[in-house]
Amino acid sequence: MAFDETNPSPVSADTRPRAAESVAGRAAIAWFTRRNYPKHRALDPTGLPATFDEWLEYAGGEVHRTGRALRVVIDPTQFSTWCRIASRDTDAAARAAFAQIVAKAARRREWWRGRVAFDKR
Repeated sequence: MAFDETNPSPVSADTRPRAAESVAGRAAIAWFTRRNYPKHRALDPTGLPATFDEWLEYAGGEVHRTGRALRVVIDPTQFSTWCRIASRDTDAAARAAFAQIVAKAARRREWWRGRVAFDKR
């Protein structure tokens, strides 16, 4: 899978999960599943809470604080590959940037699918 580095908005060095700049008026937030959380925790053991439930409690507050948040489930393998290619640490700032890239790519795919369906009529 090829990744392209975009110019994400600056994010503080704080390691807490945070929203990236908005995609279609919604903040993109890196989201984990219970299943993939241990792999993400292994990538950033000091920046993520010890358990998925602790993270979920905090992340739920972030979603509430940001309002209309777009939860972007990020794959730990793709994320670590992107970090390596982009020479980034696997921290909260990188997760926010990667979530933004994934959200934008998904939006472009949705636009294209709609466009192709429209053109076939």
